Amino acid sequence: MSEDKKAKRYQEKFKLKQLEMKEKNKEILYRVSLISTIITVGLAIGTLVVLKKEPQVCEGYQLKVTLWLMLGMHATNIVE
Repeated sequence: MSEDKKAKRYQEKFKLKQLEMKEKNKEILYRVSLISTIITVGLAIGTLVVLKKEPQVCEGYQLKVTLWLMLGMHATNIVE
């Protein structure tokens, strides 16, 4: 067999195993994803609370920019 055929066959086997694993662990993956999303929403809310509650603390420092970047990161994770 040529190297291309071997590589293609290996990729096909890998994808099949991956699909089997996902199907076998579907409920666990769903729960982990749901818990992760809930935690991320909580962290985003916490970041917003800090931004709104302590504006004078955040004003003169890079903390405000960092918190806005963290909020953007949490929003991205929620969408994903």
